[in-house]
Amino acid sequence: MRCDVCDHEMVKWDRPPSRWRRELWVCTWCYAVTQIGTPDHEISRPGHCPWEIRWEAAWTDMLPDAGRHAYGYFHKTLCGIEKPDMTGSQFGMWGGGYRDECPDCTAAALAIDARWPEERRDGFRVDVPAAPRLRPEDDPGYVRPVDELGRPDIRLPKTLTSPKTRVLGARPPANAHPEDGFRRIGEGPAAVRLPAFWAGHGIGPYRPYDEQGRTFAWFQACPLEMVPPLDEESFVGDFAWFGDIGDPLDHRTP
Repeated sequence: MRCDVCDHEMVKWDRPPSRWRRELWVCTWCYAVTQIGTPDHEISRPGHCPWEIRWEAAWTDMLPDAGRHAYGYFHKTLCGIEKPDMTGSQFGMWGGGYRDECPDCTAAALAIDARWPEERRDGFRVDVPAAPRLRPEDDPGYVRPVDELGRPDIRLPKTLTSPKTRVLGARPPANAHPEDGFRRIGEGPAAVRLPAFWAGHGIGPYRPYDEQGRTFAWFQACPLEMVPPLDEESFVGDFAWFGDIGDPLDHRTP
């Protein structure tokens, strides 16, 4: 496959197909990515992204200074360090002038960015929409298979929730307003009434998102009343409620 941005050869990433894509191709010159068989597109071609927000931080148990380096696909950093377990970090991006970032990764990121022609940066790459697919679960006689652990799909009983969410032992004041999806800051004419929600990830029918479909960064809004009350007696000023966190790893101690 030839890259549509720079016309160099693309390499197929040897990763098993997943629900997110069937194939992933990466250009060896400008690092443009082409995904095949995504949920929304038969061919997905992400466009140009500025170098300082393009790369994920490299992450691996075998790299003491993980996060200093930019992850450049194929288990490698942009500066050439290769580890079999290296992936892009789930906890943050790389680049943008941080004090401890790898200078060789910065130089590589700038060089790769310069390989994108100016006229092919904005709106040049074109996605191919996926054709509608018939879903087995839409069949009237469909029976959901067991999950990966061999358990049948059994709907759990409804989780008990609290009429007033309590966090870290905070008790609602005696004159607290009833739960209506809003919170009031201040009193009298200067009071401000703002929408309130718990920002997090939904877990299907057990904690669905709110009906308004609101989002906060990459989290979704969940109604406050869906969050169970916390055991206030567990919060006594220490971190005992974390439980046993195991032994420290020497290469992560710094």
